Amino acid sequence: MAKLFEDIVTIQNKNSFLHRYEAIYLKLVLLITTICSRFINIYSIILMLFINTLLLIYINAKRILLSMFSIWVVLSFIIMTIDFFTSTLTLDVFINLVYGFTTFTSLTLFYLSTSPRYLRMFIGFNVISLTYHFLGYSIKLILDLIDVLKARGWELSPRISSQKYLLRAFAVLLTTRLLEVEEALKARGLEE
Repeated sequence: MAKLFEDIVTIQNKNSFLHRYEAIYLKLVLLITTICSRFINIYSIILMLFINTLLLIYINAKRILLSMFSIWVVLSFIIMTIDFFTSTLTLDVFINLVYGFTTFTSLTLFYLSTSPRYLRMFIGFNVISLTYHFLGYSIKLILDLIDVLKARGWELSPRISSQKYLLRAFAVLLTTRLLEVEEALKARGLEE
């Protein structure tokens, strides 16, 4: 899990064609096309999934893509099993699951290849760019937290208790940091 967060930070700071400011238009078109593909047909969804997958491989996000796919398979299996036993399993359920994965790959591609600075240059300083910046900040915060906990003897394992401890520590730390940022913004005259 820590390696995935490290990959996210590393990939977002790469220098490729998709990481340039000019490519933000292409990524927005891909994102909008992916979102609209559900209203066209299944072939457009599959085409967008193929394009997004190729671009994620291009920016070297193979481990992230594999993790997303494995999580999607498990969740899709659970959903399809529940739908099977409740007799509501239809082709639309499968199409919606594929569409969800396609949309998630598109959002991941956008996040991994767009720096918060470029998004702020594109749309200005507003809630969206600030939230986007804090998402990256949260990922870096998780990496720092994992390093601190490992230094104290904590081991990252697939056990639920280990993950629960990390999530609790992260929630407390993130809440504290966000309150500090809120106080700093209020001190500078920015009100709600």
